[in-house]
Amino acid sequence: AMGKSSRAKARTKPIPLVRPPMKSLKRARHVTSQFHRLTAAIASLESVPAGRRSSGESSDLERLHRDLAALGGRDAYQQASVLATQRCPSSKWVIAELQRRGLRPSDRRRLPVLEVGAINTQLLDVPWLDVRAIDLQSQHPRIEELDFFALEHEEPAPSYRCIVLSMVINCVPNAKDRGKMLVLARELLQEDGLLFLTLPLSCLTSKDDARRRGNAGCDADRVAKARAKEGFTREIFERL
Repeated sequence: AMGKSSRAKARTKPIPLVRPPMKSLKRARHVTSQFHRLTAAIASLESVPAGRRSSGESSDLERLHRDLAALGGRDAYQQASVLATQRCPSSKWVIAELQRRGLRPSDRRRLPVLEVGAINTQLLDVPWLDVRAIDLQSQHPRIEELDFFALEHEEPAPSYRCIVLSMVINCVPNAKDRGKMLVLARELLQEDGLLFLTLPLSCLTSKDDARRRGNAGCDADRVAKARAKEGFTREIFERL
């Protein structure tokens, strides 16, 4: 017969070694918003040289890094992104827009596409697209683990008819690098190429919040100005 202590041990659940997959959309939204808030605040403080930071700023930086780790870091953010795209996949918008523009090839040729920050294989699975999917921390064997900025050093230089930056540029912590991302995207696009850029609505509407965080932000006006400066000739704003 099994004693009380043995039954208690049998009922004890093992402690998981990794975080369980995210299933709550509410939790995913919380993780996404907190990740952006924390990484923006960290980038702002880290822009000050270590020797010039006050003791309060150094303490704040340590606390922010602890909060980011407690949130689950980039792994949790990617899980949240996977869940969010299952509910509202930007890939469907990209495919529909390409078809609406008559860009689906009528022969066996495939349209060359670069997907930056890929978290699923939805575009990779489209038979008429020739997709190169990359991400800093790949979550799938078909997604290449690569920094987007490394592409400027590739020989021969790659060229794409379409580049997808979905929820990517808002993760770049400073305005200078966001500008560099747009410049490189323009260089990698063919002359009549298309850039699909999706951002959280809060990035387009929260100018004051971005400035309070010490971040230049990527509101709609800045996006439009950057688009014109870097040589993109047309913009279409849609709320997904």
